[in-house]
Amino acid sequence: PVDYKCIDIDECVNATLNNCQQECINTKGGYYCECVPGYTAINSSQCQDIDECSEGTSGCEQSCNNTEGNFTCSCEDGFSLNGDGKSCQRDKESLGPCLDKGLTCEYGCRNTSDPPVCFCKSGYNLTDAENCTNINECDLGSHGCAGGCTDTDGSFQCTCDTGFQLGHDQKSCQVCDSSHWGIACANLCECGSRARKCNSSIGCTDCVPGWRGENCEEDIDECADSTIC
Repeated sequence: PVDYKCIDIDECVNATLNNCQQECINTKGGYYCECVPGYTAINSSQCQDIDECSEGTSGCEQSCNNTEGNFTCSCEDGFSLNGDGKSCQRDKESLGPCLDKGLTCEYGCRNTSDPPVCFCKSGYNLTDAENCTNINECDLGSHGCAGGCTDTDGSFQCTCDTGFQLGHDQKSCQVCDSSHWGIACANLCECGSRARKCNSSIGCTDCVPGWRGENCEEDIDECADSTIC
């Protein structure tokens, strides 16, 4: 009969029809899997915990404790965790033990050691017994960036070549998907029917007949060219 038609099967409403470990996104004629925040995909269906502490993406000022799907920050003795859950506030009396030893600590005093010693927040090293200086992870080669590395105050930032973007770990580089191109994949492929493909580095390429230009955006006026008409 002519009124018979096909309808999409939503594989996500029935766990036996998909193999997603976490989230299932239905599409017309299929589905794909996604990971919830705090996890990264290891294949098309499985997810694993992101260790923000070892990857250096937690933003904790002092100590970081990884948990399943998340992390928590904590502070050394003599400091209190601020409301943002990441930065630490020095207690007024915390420098006392170091001051008694003649140490004027720039950042903090670790009075649980014997004798008490000064220490710096994450991303900094002691230059002497009292003062702190930024660690340049890029120069030291300890950044783990797959692409470029830019040093920042107390940290660093990984970068990728044109046509790639940072992965969830903020260190690896992944090629742009088919809908994006450019630096950090920030540009949307808007070639339409003017080009046969969108290159991840330079955008629209291989213009179809009748179009030209860097992004196949220029309509060729065949009537103005006597060699065509």
